[in-house]
Amino acid sequence: MKTTKYFFIIYSFFFFIGLCRAQSLDEIRRLQDNRQSPIQNILHYLQSTNPKIISQALLAIANRQDTGAARFVIPFFSHANSEVRSMAYFAIGQLNDSTASPNLFERMPLEKNPKCRDLLFQALGKIGTKNDLRNVLLQAEKHEKSNIQLLSKAVARFAIRNIVDSSAVEILFNAIEAGKYDELAVYALMRMNVHSIENKKYEKILLRLLHHNNADIRMWAASLAGAVQNDAMLQQLLNSAKRDSDWRVRVNALRSLQKQYSEKSILSVTTLLTDSNEHVSLTAIQTLNNYVIRNHSSYDTSALRKILRDAKKYSSRQRGGAAKILLNSRNDELLREIEIVFAAADEHLQAEILDGIGKAQNISLLPLIFSSLESQESIILINAVTAYGNLLPLMTEKIDSFLVRILPLYQRKDAGISYTIGVVLQDSLFTRTLLRPYLAQIHTAFAAMKSPDDLEPMIELMHLFVSHNDTAAVPLLENLLSTDDYVIQKEASLALIQLTGKTFSMMKREDTYSNSFIVEDNQQYSGAVIKTTKGNIRIRFVQEAAPYSIAAFIKLCKNKFYDGTLFHRVVSNFVIQGGDPFGNGSGGPGYSLRTEVFPEVLYKRGAVGLASAGKDTEGSQFFITHCPTPHLDGRYTLFAYTDDFSVVDKIMIGDKILEILLLPKN
Repeated sequence: MKTTKYFFIIYSFFFFIGLCRAQSLDEIRRLQDNRQSPIQNILHYLQSTNPKIISQALLAIANRQDTGAARFVIPFFSHANSEVRSMAYFAIGQLNDSTASPNLFERMPLEKNPKCRDLLFQALGKIGTKNDLRNVLLQAEKHEKSNIQLLSKAVARFAIRNIVDSSAVEILFNAIEAGKYDELAVYALMRMNVHSIENKKYEKILLRLLHHNNADIRMWAASLAGAVQNDAMLQQLLNSAKRDSDWRVRVNALRSLQKQYSEKSILSVTTLLTDSNEHVSLTAIQTLNNYVIRNHSSYDTSALRKILRDAKKYSSRQRGGAAKILLNSRNDELLREIEIVFAAADEHLQAEILDGIGKAQNISLLPLIFSSLESQESIILINAVTAYGNLLPLMTEKIDSFLVRILPLYQRKDAGISYTIGVVLQDSLFTRTLLRPYLAQIHTAFAAMKSPDDLEPMIELMHLFVSHNDTAAVPLLENLLSTDDYVIQKEASLALIQLTGKTFSMMKREDTYSNSFIVEDNQQYSGAVIKTTKGNIRIRFVQEAAPYSIAAFIKLCKNKFYDGTLFHRVVSNFVIQGGDPFGNGSGGPGYSLRTEVFPEVLYKRGAVGLASAGKDTEGSQFFITHCPTPHLDGRYTLFAYTDDFSVVDKIMIGDKILEILLLPKN
């Protein structure tokens, strides 16, 4: 009996300790999610003796990004527990406080744990100055020759922030020549945006990389090869654009060709306009368009007209791209043909043509814009407003008529349209004198907007009020200081300071939006299957990286929120993006999520992240990457991965999400 009694006491003690720890971890997550709670509430947990609690608190600090917390993070660089140290390095990288650089350099020769060293070097790349980059390179010369991967990560992080040094180019090329490298070394060189490579040794290395068996290395080498201006590299880029087995390499090779246009390269690009891979075809069309705009050159229009006319064989984007090039010609016959195509086109092609009219500033097609302003399709209205705005410099005497036509569109209460109007109104053409008679109408539209659905258009109009010194908007802005949306509170406060010269206090409210998402539900599901018109995309959740984002996604899936929505954005060899109920990039679920970042999840090919308009503005829109995108690491919530690349690669704008099915863990 005594043995049983003692066992029960010991068991109860450890159960209680485990329960307290679990409750502490949950509380830290809630404090991380609640951006308005004082940072001191999280700092309190750094006093714990439990490494898991300390690590969770450091992760919360990394996500909150309160720069004043850096001095509390630095002492943990030397903590006995490697998990604590790794999270401290990650946190300091997220805080963007360069004063911590000396502490990182101090730790560099002392830190032996591989994971910790990786995050230490990345942190230096995220927060360091140009002098810090030189010191990193100096340290590499002394101590890091055997580990070029660490150096590559640091150099890439510096380059993402436009901090580069010519000696880094030499070190990385020498490492590649010696065979001591991985794809990150080539990525780092590509990110340094080298404008000209004249070193013959480097040219030979690049030519070799363009035949590497790793597609990512070929892809980034193709981007870098545009810096070599000679016939041998031009021929190799043309070969890569035409024949590489990976379409992503072909796309990057085509983009590099834009850096060294020649008659030979353009003739080759023309043969790819009708390529069977739509990504390659679209990139070839864009390459030719840029060439025509830059050089005002004549060209054979037959392939473009073939694309424009054939609705069965070519997509709206391909046909729209062809139309954009033809719009630059000012040829009456071609313009008439475009008008005929426009009349029978779907909303996506009409939107593409409107975009082309604006960019080509083709004022003869202004009637198409006027008729499009009567459309019920959001995407057409957005492009019509933008195109109309682009034509205004050619008819400044008609700015009043523009405002009369455009401002009533605020009544549509469409965030995408409202945002577009707000952007156009900030053009210098709209002087205070011209806009003053219409400000009351703009104030009415602004007062009717609600965050978070109207977050972006509200911010644009706040910028407009400031630029026009519109003091009549002050009461409207004061009302926003008590809103539930912290982002709007902050923007309104900044606008009021600029308009009045006074400091305004934001009304703090307990931010409990995430409580509506049951994080415990995450444990029931391992991922989801996104059923699309091009096939199924199976994703697997990364539970520890983004618990609230996954909980929100699960809830939306259960409510059939995504069923029937479109992929509204596709950037070749970057991302596909969907999840917008409006289908134009401006919609969301009616709330904002907090950005969630985590050190061990990185944006590789097939990463699934949440789109945002800035930190802590995520909602329902998600994207899937075509290729590794390290510049997104630590900035955008990553909540899942997929291996269904063949389906992802086929998705184009207008393809539909039929439904999303959640996958139970068992």
